Amino acid sequence: MLALLLLVAGLSAGCKSAAGNISGAGNISGAPRETTTTSRVLVVKPLAAEIQALVIKGYVIAPHASLAAADLSVANLRDADLEGADLSGAILDTSCMAGSNLRSAILTGARMYRVSLVGADLTNASLSGANLAGADMVGALLRRADLSGADLKSANLINADLRGADLTGATLIGIYWDRTTKWPRGFEPPLSA
Repeated sequence: MLALLLLVAGLSAGCKSAAGNISGAGNISGAPRETTTTSRVLVVKPLAAEIQALVIKGYVIAPHASLAAADLSVANLRDADLEGADLSGAILDTSCMAGSNLRSAILTGARMYRVSLVGADLTNASLSGANLAGADMVGALLRRADLSGADLKSANLINADLRGADLTGATLIGIYWDRTTKWPRGFEPPLSA
């Protein structure tokens, strides 16, 4: 028997304009739908295993979710577990993804203008061709991430770890970084803005 437990909580603080439409109603198919409720976490308990997922703007936010081309702009995805999720071509402009687990996520061609990725783990993530202009990536883990052709214009990379990342053809104009930023071996970053 499938038991559902719905936990209602307020939005997490910390991201400047994270006011996404969050719904915990039982849509676990990943299909978009209209909703106006503001519940936060849906815990689905099939048999003995426990699966946690957020439903935001009608999309299921969970590890290995298929969210290609999803519009999650201005969504609060703080601390979300999106490991291995397909977010290729997704619209994530000004979303809060601080502290999120995006290890091995596919964000190829994603629109992430001014997204907050503070402390997020993007190890082995594919961000090829993504628009990360103005992104706040302070303390983000980007080890072995594919950032080839990504637009990082005016991004904040202070204390970010980019060791092993592919920055081939990435736009790095006006980025912010300091001595705590860890770059790929042999990479010469432009001057910090």
